[in-house]
This record gives sequence, structure tokens and C-alpha cells, in this order.
Amino acid sequence: MDERNGKPSASGMSRLTDCAGSWNLESTLPEQEPNQYMQLGTDVHAVLAGTKEFDELTENGQEIATRCLSDFSTLIAQLDLGEHTAEVLEQRFWYNDAYSGAIDRIDFFSDEVAVVTDYKTGRTAQGRASENQQLKAYAVLVKHHYPQLKTIYVAIIQPLAGGTTIAEYNEQELESATTEILSILSASLDPNAPRTPSPDACKWCRAKSICPEVQATHKELEVISGAVVNRLTNEELVAFDNKAEVVEAFIDEIRKEIKSRLMAGQQIAGRKLGKGRITRSVSSDSASVVSALSGILSSDAVMACAKISVTSLEKAVAKAKGITGKDAKAKLDSALGWLIETKEGEPAVIRE
Repeated sequence: MDERNGKPSASGMSRLTDCAGSWNLESTLPEQEPNQYMQLGTDVHAVLAGTKEFDELTENGQEIATRCLSDFSTLIAQLDLGEHTAEVLEQRFWYNDAYSGAIDRIDFFSDEVAVVTDYKTGRTAQGRASENQQLKAYAVLVKHHYPQLKTIYVAIIQPLAGGTTIAEYNEQELESATTEILSILSASLDPNAPRTPSPDACKWCRAKSICPEVQATHKELEVISGAVVNRLTNEELVAFDNKAEVVEAFIDEIRKEIKSRLMAGQQIAGRKLGKGRITRSVSSDSASVVSALSGILSSDAVMACAKISVTSLEKAVAKAKGITGKDAKAKLDSALGWLIETKEGEPAVIRE
């Protein structure tokens, strides 16, 4: 069942801002089947909303949920908005019949102030709250349903990818945001809305594998592939790099679909499934390993082969002390001090 009723959603507002025509093309596709990562996010959100038991989560899910709740408590304490009067959890709101948004939680402080929180459970960092079009669309929805509000804070909590960011909207800013969001929606609903591929626009678009403009970009890169790269200007290099990112995402989508069809039993000429990579690992039961090798290696020699992982130690400390992963990291850093080695790799190129 499509809770969006075939209408645009706040979650896709950033994409519609960058590529107005993407919604029309994506709406021709069937609903996406949830994968393991989507299901993990759904389960964590259900726990945060109180509709699923914490113990039903995987260990990874429990850690994410715990960190989300801890970061939320810190967020509310930092804002210091006074008495908490009400909350709304996991509810879909509509702006008339134009668009909707499933908001993770809204917390009210008096009749004039609200905090809108969006939990991101993945490892891909989102933009800052002040630049996030999804959160702007949420603020517009909340103002529409609670017109008495004069200040709305919006926050992204992403414990695995950059922490928490907050933005504040006053009444004048909410009015401007409403005009902007409705303008974006109007443009996207135009049957002739242009499609403008870019790394940001195509990143979460399910239609990139069938997008004619993405395919045209692919062909354009093929035409210039014979160019001498070191003769290109800086501007040309950046332009082609942007196009290459779009094409790489397109190719990745194609390969995923080929693998999916082969795994479903379909026959595809020129392609077949190879054997999965076989990995070997030793049991984490160190005592048993030392015992089994007692006639071959001394216990010191066995332990010298073991690599102590910082991540594993952090998890062990968090579990032993009943604290969050963030607190466990601080405790471990304090306890080990100089024994923790840090190395910095080569600098990465970042798109501004």
C-alpha cells in the first residue's frame, strides 16, 4: 500500500530541488522492495516510536537505537526550551493534497515552540539541517498543521554518519519556506519538467537506470573518452567528473539488477553467477584456540598473532559498562592513551 497516495514526499524534496523531472520518471516504477539495510532502518524507527520491542532488534540495530536516543536526549538538553508539553511519534502529515511526510517525532514546548527530529540510521552523511530540503518540507508541514507555532527547530540525528545538526525557523522563515516548497512541487508536477542529472540529484533516484538524460551523459563521456586528460581545463575536469559520478551510479544500478535477476534464476546470455568468495576465520573463543594449539605454539605465540581491534574493544567496553558507544570511545581513549595508534591516509577530494 502506497501511503503517499501517488504524491511527492518530503523525503524526496532534495532530489526534486535538483531535478524537477525525476518525480515523473520515478513514479512509473513499481514500489521498491525493502532490502536488509532498509529493513534495519524500519526496525530501528519502530523501536524509537515505541511500536517494537528493543530486544527484537539485532545487536547492530540495538546500538543504533541506543545512540539515537542518547543523541536526542543531548539535543533536547542543549536546546533548553523549558517544559515539554506533548509529543507526536511516527506520523504522516499532509499539506492539503500536495505532498506528505512521515515525521519521526515532533516535541512541543508550550503552544509556540516545536522540535522536529529526523533519525538517519545509515552510514551516508546527510547535509546540515539548515541546508536540508527534507527537513524544510517537514517544517512547512508542521506549521500547516499547528499554525499557532512561532518557532520550529528541525534536527537530523545520524549517529553513524556525522552526529547531530540543528536549524531554527521563525515565522517569517516558515512563510518563505512554504513558498519555496510549493514552488518546487509545482515544477516537479509539470509533465514536461526537465531532468537534470547530477551526483546529488541521482544519488537516491530509483529511476536513474532508465533515465534518458543519464544515458545521454554516458554517451557523451564515451565521445570525449579519447581526450588527453592533462590538457583539460580545471572547469572541464570538474564538469566531466560530475558526469562520471552520475554514470558510475547508473552502471552500478545495472550490475545490481543483473545480479538480482541471475540470483532469481533467470538466464542472461553472457552472464552467470560465480562462486562467492570463501573467507576463513578463527573462532573468537581465544581460550579454545590456545588449548587446541598447545602442542604446537605457546599461548604467547598464539596471542601475538591476534589483532586487537579498536572497534571491538569499544563494543566490549560499552557492553561491560552499560554505556553508549560514544562514551565507550572516550573511556577507551583515556585508558589506552598512547597505545592507540592513529594513521592518516591520503587526502580525499571533496565536492564543494
